[in-house]
Amino acid sequence: MSKFTTIGEVLADDKFLPLLNKEITKIEFKRKKIPEGMRLKRGAVNYLQERGLFNAKALTNQYVGIVNKQCELPSNVRAFITSIVRESIQETIKLYEN
Repeated sequence: MSKFTTIGEVLADDKFLPLLNKEITKIEFKRKKIPEGMRLKRGAVNYLQERGLFNAKALTNQYVGIVNKQCELPSNVRAFITSIVRESIQETIKLYEN
């Protein structure tokens, strides 16, 4: 049985934002490891960075908008946000199961 009854409770938990920051750091680290001279295609990370939205608080707020169908971001950006936030949600829940 989980400690949480709603996703909102998970998003408000003290351990959620640090886990989301960890996911963001992993993504940034992977992008920095690209060999010099290679270029990445522009993607969701670039889009979010340009708008100042590639941080835990902003991604959480955008996720709430996505879930409530009140988000006007492109579909690939919405899918990216959903995937990393859901990963952090699952990790937060697992912390309390053990």
